[in-house]
Amino acid sequence: MHQVLIIYIILQSLLFFAALIADSKKENRPLAFYFFYLFVFHTLFVVCSNDPFPDGSYNNLIRTGYEFVALCNTAVVFSFLYSILNKPMPRALHLLWLLPFLHITMDYLTRIHMTRLYFAGFYNNWYLSFPLYVKMLFAGLLIWQIKIFRKEIRKTNASQEHLHLLKLYWGKYFVYFHLALSALLLVYLAFTLINGRLFHVDIPVLTYSPDYYNLINRGCTAFFMLVFGYLALRNPSVFSIRSPHRPLEQKMVEIILPEEERNQQKKSEFTDEQLAQYSQVLDKLMEENNVYLDHDLSLNKLSGLSQIPSRHLSQYINTTFNKNYKEYINGYRIMHAQELLMKDDSLTIYSIAVDSGFNAESTFYQIFKQHTGLTPKQYQDKFRAETDVSCCMLKGYTEIP
Repeated sequence: MHQVLIIYIILQSLLFFAALIADSKKENRPLAFYFFYLFVFHTLFVVCSNDPFPDGSYNNLIRTGYEFVALCNTAVVFSFLYSILNKPMPRALHLLWLLPFLHITMDYLTRIHMTRLYFAGFYNNWYLSFPLYVKMLFAGLLIWQIKIFRKEIRKTNASQEHLHLLKLYWGKYFVYFHLALSALLLVYLAFTLINGRLFHVDIPVLTYSPDYYNLINRGCTAFFMLVFGYLALRNPSVFSIRSPHRPLEQKMVEIILPEEERNQQKKSEFTDEQLAQYSQVLDKLMEENNVYLDHDLSLNKLSGLSQIPSRHLSQYINTTFNKNYKEYINGYRIMHAQELLMKDDSLTIYSIAVDSGFNAESTFYQIFKQHTGLTPKQYQDKFRAETDVSCCMLKGYTEIP
C-alpha cells in the first residue's frame, strides 16, 4: 500500500509542478493548490504510518499534523469547487477552516483529562470521533453542492457558454466522486462497527481495521485524482495549459457531457464555407420550396434534395439548431399549421394536419401541444378572442370625436 502511495505522491507532485508552469497562473491557482494539498496530505500519511522516530518523541506530533491536514479536506474541496463556479465561497462555509482547530483542541483535552477513553480506540468509542462527524457533514454538504451545480448548468445552458459548461460538468462529476467515496467509507464504518455487536461475520475485510479503511480511501482517491488531474491539465476549459487542438484527451473529457452538449463541440468540424452553404441550401428548401409539407420527407430524402451527405446534414441540424431531424422538420410544420389556423376558420383540424405535412391527426395534436402548450382548437380560439378584442379597441378608438 505504501509503495503505491509513494508512486502516487511522485506523480501528484509532477501535476503540481505542471500547474506552476502553466499559462495562466492566477486562473489555475485553485487547482494547483488542490494538487499541492493532496501531495502534502498523502506524504504526511506515509510518514505517520511508518513511525519514523523509534523513541516516539515526535510521532504524536506528526500524527496530530496529519489529522490537522486531513480535516482541512472539506474546506479545500469546497474552495476548489467554488473556483470552478467562478463564485466566492459563502461566508458560512469559511467556518470549515475551523474544523481542524476544533479537533486538535478536543484531542488535547481528551488526552489530558479522559485518558482511558482516549486510548480505548475508535472501535470502542466511535461516537466520540470528531472526524467521523466531519465526514458526515462533508457528505451532506456535497449533496447540497450537487444542486448548486445543476442550477448553474441549467443557467449556462440557456446562455450557450459551452466552455464554461464543460467546466461545470467537470465540477459536478468531481462532487459525485467525493460523495460516492464518502458514502462508501461511511457504509464501511457502519457495517464493521455493527459487525461484532449485533452479528458476527468472520471475514477480515468486513471487520473494522484502519488498514482496510485507509486502503479504500487512499486507493480510490489515488486512482481518481490521477485520472482527473491528467485530464484537467489537458483540458483548457478546466485548466489553462498549452495543448494541441482537439487532442485525444480533450475528446475523452467530452465523453462525460450529455449528447446535446457533445453535439455543440462537433460544430467546429465544419468550415465556415460549409456552414454558409448548408444554411443557404436549407433555408431555400424550407422557406421557398416548403419541402417539409411532403408527408414522406425523410433525412435521406432531404439529403438528396440538398446535396448534403446525410451524416453531415444530421450533425449540422443538431449543432446549429440544437434539435434532431424530426424536431427540426416538425417545427416548420407547426408554424405552417399556425398560419392555417389563423387564416381559415372553415378548415377542419384533420385537413390542417394533412396540409401541414402530418400523416395522422393524433400525432399533429401531440406535437402541436408540445410546441405551443395549447391544442390546435385552443390556439384557434385564443387567436379569435385576441382578434375580437383588437377590433373592438380599434372601433372604439375611431369613434372618439
